[in-house]
Order: sequence, then C-alpha cells, then structure tokens
Amino acid sequence: MPKTEQVADEPLGKTPAKLKVTLDIDESTKRVIASFIDPETGEVKQQLPAEELVNSAEKLHQLLDRIIDIEV
Repeated sequence: MPKTEQVADEPLGKTPAKLKVTLDIDESTKRVIASFIDPETGEVKQQLPAEELVNSAEKLHQLLDRIIDIEV
C-alpha cells in the first residue's frame, strides 16, 4: 500500500502527461521506492531505484547474511 500519493505533471516525449507518484517502503530492503504511474493505464513508467537494482540489493543482503551466519 503506498505511503504517499500525488499527481504530478511530467513530460513524456513531446506530450505532457499526468503521472501518479507513489512512494512505498520495500519490506526486504527497508528502502523507499518511487513509482511513476500512468493513471489512465496503470502502467509503471519508471521506478526509482530500478527494480533490477532493488532485486540485486536484496540478493546481496541475503548473501551477506549467510556469510555472517557461517562465521559466527
């Protein structure tokens, strides 16, 4: 569930469009994720940080947890 929502004017190419901005807390990384969503289609136009980066950070965190558990 989004923590904050607002509508912002964002240029997409030559045509300005209204995008809904949502801010969420990722449960696994505890980081803020900003998503820019087309309110007409529901399509996520952009996510910051990118989904791939969030997934990589989560995998790295899991790997580090294993290393720490092994050494303890």
